[in-house]
Amino acid sequence: MAWRGSDNLGYYLSQAVLPQMVTGVGTPEMPRQGHGSHRNKLTVRPEPYRKLQSIYQLIEEVFDTLILEWIEDYIPVESLGVEDEDETTGERLSVPANICCNIPPMPLNRPSEISRVSVWIDQLPLETVQRTMHLVYPETKNWKFVHNDVIDIDKDIFDHFQWKDRNDPQNSRLVVVVQPPWILSPQDVQNFQECQLFPTCKGRDPALKSKDRLWGKIWDLCVRQNCPWFVVSTYDRWIFGAFSQGWTAAFVTPIFEWNFQCPTVLAALTYWTASAMGLPGTWDIPEVSVKPVYLTQFLSLFTTSKSE
Repeated sequence: MAWRGSDNLGYYLSQAVLPQMVTGVGTPEMPRQGHGSHRNKLTVRPEPYRKLQSIYQLIEEVFDTLILEWIEDYIPVESLGVEDEDETTGERLSVPANICCNIPPMPLNRPSEISRVSVWIDQLPLETVQRTMHLVYPETKNWKFVHNDVIDIDKDIFDHFQWKDRNDPQNSRLVVVVQPPWILSPQDVQNFQECQLFPTCKGRDPALKSKDRLWGKIWDLCVRQNCPWFVVSTYDRWIFGAFSQGWTAAFVTPIFEWNFQCPTVLAALTYWTASAMGLPGTWDIPEVSVKPVYLTQFLSLFTTSKSE
């Protein structure tokens, strides 16, 4: 049995399930099952410059298989001969996986505001994926997850991190969007993931629903950063996505719950981060036409790139 995650990273990623996040005193009450929160009042208006038209959902079984095959092919199962924590930087594998290794739990305060939710996401999955990427791909040593330091008008309900190059802070490859689960409820997450068409501004401005405002906010953020890859997380639920080259289409994965296995959230987040870096065996964003098309026309495009 391995006592360090780095003794068998492949097995560790397959077994390390995120700890359950229990909200703190004073947290707004969650809406009833099947209902939206009605609290996601993002300040997003219809804008003619947004090119987003169509959104396509990746097939669950296909996406799960892509992750599991990539983990098997590219993540080491032999010991790397290093500690889980880097003695110089302090970054470490921080998500416990009691079945295979000895990683102590990290005491974190129960969140009742978005900043605390961001701490859970930063200190557990992002920290672990960053350490994993640096161990497996030494060429990514200069990359790290950086918390947004720009004041946002929606800062009380919307936060984000970026996977950035330390030597070139303008170079971002992945945006991780954070909203608390009492703002983006399970039903809101589902509405966002199932959205297929984004309203266009032609003639009379359309009224944007909650899911549309979130899509618009993410599109604006990714375009500003010139970064088509993104993740949406409430910690309890995760969606992985990307925009097409012309920013007219988006692709999203099925929803991952915090305690999913086979694959775990950690495995999916590592795979998506590697995909954003264009590393071997990962997913390529399909090329699309400017005009909206049906999902069935894209099924054959949901494949990995096997170029070395």
